Amino acid sequence: MLELDKLEAKYSEDFYYELRKYNPETDLKRAARTLFLNKTGFNGLYRLNSKGNYNVPFGKRKKCPALYDKKNFIEVSTRFQNSILTNFDFETIIDSAEFGDFIYCDPPYEPLSVSSSFNSYNSGGFSFLEQERLFNSCKRAVKKGATIIISNSNSPKIIELYKDWDIHKIKVKRMINSKGDGRGKIEEVIIVMKNSNFISESKLSKKFANPIFD
Repeated sequence: MLELDKLEAKYSEDFYYELRKYNPETDLKRAARTLFLNKTGFNGLYRLNSKGNYNVPFGKRKKCPALYDKKNFIEVSTRFQNSILTNFDFETIIDSAEFGDFIYCDPPYEPLSVSSSFNSYNSGGFSFLEQERLFNSCKRAVKKGATIIISNSNSPKIIELYKDWDIHKIKVKRMINSKGDGRGKIEEVIIVMKNSNFISESKLSKKFANPIFD
């Protein structure tokens, strides 16, 4: 939190772009940089260019937005004490699933049209071939007894890909749009893949009944 307080004190558009080019040496400073840029950049977007560099523009707020909630930080830290965080290709993680495991997948959404296409959160992008690779990974995990929930766009290609599984359409609130009047609720899908009743249908329908995600 101290590192974030230091960054907040320097808040300005010039400092944002200066920090965006900087690569801190320690994990703590890199984490603070990432959170600062995410909170002060355009609409909380995370995106990398073809060279793998963070390229989200400045959010142009007059004052620095709240970078953290102290109570929440402490709560998250406490919960993570018994957790293991990893950074691998999704196929490696999913293939390690065992009977009774629960997996939630939130891939870059399949574009609904050419004009709405945006799935390049990193230098490699996330093509439909990657969507198919994710689907096949999930099928293998389900065969081993895992339960999987996937969120994605209500794209005809996604609907066709997961047609043999439970697809739940929901309305969600999305704020990332260059035009204010283009923001609002859109239809997305929650896909459930399982071969046992690890999650009851009643609990699922109640949990995802008209959710709103910021």
